Amino acid sequence: MLTGEANEELFGKVMALTKAQGLEVSFEPRPYQDPSIKGQYFGKSIWVKPDEPRAQQLKTLLHEVAHYYSEGVFQIPRRDAETIAESAAFAIGAHFGFDTGVRSFPYVALWAQDKKVLELNLGSIRRVTTTIIEALETKMSSQQLLPRVGVMPKLPPEARGDIVFFEYIRDLVRLGEDISDEEARRIWEAWERARKQETKRRAVRSPHLLPATTGAGFFVGQSGKGALQ
Repeated sequence: MLTGEANEELFGKVMALTKAQGLEVSFEPRPYQDPSIKGQYFGKSIWVKPDEPRAQQLKTLLHEVAHYYSEGVFQIPRRDAETIAESAAFAIGAHFGFDTGVRSFPYVALWAQDKKVLELNLGSIRRVTTTIIEALETKMSSQQLLPRVGVMPKLPPEARGDIVFFEYIRDLVRLGEDISDEEARRIWEAWERARKQETKRRAVRSPHLLPATTGAGFFVGQSGKGALQ
């Protein structure tokens, strides 16, 4: 358990960030819950154990917000997301003068038992940490909210290996598009049809060349979502 003085300014900024992202944060008692569990993240909801010291609540809140960005925004697998979320929580706290090391280091060691796991995730840790710090440092007036970051939809299994398609959907989400899992599937189907059509066209025009297609024939319309050319 993390004790000591909490950074109330940071606490307030993190709560404002969750509100801007459309996350619901609950501090309601859960007597049925395993008492060792201090917080949870699921979808657009975060739960923080209410009877913990304020410093522990802040640390838990940072961890769960980092989970939201890791899993909800960047779609990082849970095993890696645990290492990333706790490492990001430590780095964000340290940036704002709030030390979570006494709690974070054993937790990270548990989830990243293989040193290579931690090394492979350093890029993602920096990415999640930087995104949250920049959001927290954004100046907010009473009329201004932090930019909303959407949640990545679940991509069809066959689409997950297509890095170009993944980056296309990710960029749409970053631009504020709300894309459901079903919409992502339909966009993928249109993407594949366009790729096959372009492959046929190129084969007719230059049969001696094998096209290196990356979704050609697909473009972003004014709505931001895909359309066939």
